Amino acid sequence: MSLEAVNLSQSFGGRSLYRGLNLRVNPGECWGILGLNGSGKTTLLHSLAGLRIPTGGQVLLEGKPVRETPRRHLARQIGVLLQQQSDEFPVSVLETALAGRFPHLGVWGATRACDLELARHWLERLGLSDFGERLASTLSGGERRRLAVATLMLQGPRIALLDEPDNHLDPARRKEILELLAGHFTTEGRSALMTLHDINLARRHCSHILMLNGEGDWLAGRGDELLTQARLEWLYRCPVTRIEGPSGPIFLPGY
Repeated sequence: MSLEAVNLSQSFGGRSLYRGLNLRVNPGECWGILGLNGSGKTTLLHSLAGLRIPTGGQVLLEGKPVRETPRRHLARQIGVLLQQQSDEFPVSVLETALAGRFPHLGVWGATRACDLELARHWLERLGLSDFGERLASTLSGGERRRLAVATLMLQGPRIALLDEPDNHLDPARRKEILELLAGHFTTEGRSALMTLHDINLARRHCSHILMLNGEGDWLAGRGDELLTQARLEWLYRCPVTRIEGPSGPIFLPGY
C-alpha cells in the first residue's frame, strides 16, 4: 500500500507553503516531517488524507486519486491522528476507543465481541485499562493522547498520518508511544508519516525525513543523509549545534 504526492502545491493568501512536492511513501517506511510553525506540516497531512484540496497536484493511494476513493475503504487504509481531540459528547473511554472500529462494522454498526476484545487489548497496551468506564473528557492531556492512539490502533489502517503524536506526553510516555507507533507502522506492509518538532526523535524513529521551510521549498530523503547541521540551519533559520551521542548525532537548535 503506497501513498504518493505528485507535484503537490499549497498556498494561502499569496504565500506558498510548498510547491511541486513529490513524495512516495512505501510500505515499511516511517517519515518524519520537520519545519517551523506554520510551514505547512499539518496542511500536508490533511491533503494526504483527502481532507483538504491542494492548490495544485494530486495525492494517489495505490495509483488512484485519494479524493475519489470511497470513504469507508479510505478509512480502512489511512488513519489520521489529529493534533487535538475534542469530546463534545459524554462518552466513555471504551466507547471512544471503539469508534475506531466504525469502518469495519456491518450495515447495522453493531459492536462485536472481537471489537471489544481488541479495544481492551489496546487500552491495556496504552496504560488505560482501568479507565474504560470513565468519561473521556475527564482524562488529562497525556491520557487523552494515549486514548487517541488506542483509537487509531483499533481502526487498523495500513498508513498512519500522525500530527505531533508526542503532544502532551511526558518523556517516558513519549519514548514509549513513538516506539510503539514507529514499530507497528513499519511492519507487515504498513507505513507512517509523523510531524515532529524534536529533531532527535525524528532521527531516532524515522527512516525518512521531509523538510518544509514554509516558503515553498522542501527537501526529502533518507534521514541519515538529510539530517545535517547545514540543512537544519537552513530549515529552522537559527544556529544548530551537533554533538556526538552514544547512539549517533544529537542536534541542538538555538545553540
